[in-house]
Amino acid sequence: MIYDRIDNYREYLGLSKNLDEILELMKALDFSGFEPGRFSLLEGKVSGVFQSYTPADRTSKSFEAHRKNIDLQFVLAGEESVYVKHIADLSTVREYNEENDGELLEGDDDSYVVLKPGTFAVFFVQDGHKPGCKGPDGRDDSEVTKVVLKARI
Repeated sequence: MIYDRIDNYREYLGLSKNLDEILELMKALDFSGFEPGRFSLLEGKVSGVFQSYTPADRTSKSFEAHRKNIDLQFVLAGEESVYVKHIADLSTVREYNEENDGELLEGDDDSYVVLKPGTFAVFFVQDGHKPGCKGPDGRDDSEVTKVVLKARI
């Protein structure tokens, strides 16, 4: 997992070509005109989701993990907590679905990062993540506008 300020994105260039592409897109594109929903960039090499929602209580959500894609997540407005745990420390709730490249997992949610404007997180295949949550003290209940970019590993 990577968690950092967007201004530092260049520190991670060179780890993989596909990661480089989504990091550069995060920095270069103006997402303010996007409508909620799925989209595709770079002739289908990168997919994404533009979302608006109110964070939920973490007990109502499951961890997710992917096998084929890197997830880069960043918030344009609002604030949310994303709980993280290595998939080896989680149990399967819903088996892996190849069509949507996802599986759902459960386990202790004792570690989290706070996504707010100016920060980003990258989740790799070993990183179980539970996005869209309120913080442990119940904060983070303002509307969140968020972008998720996905690139092949």
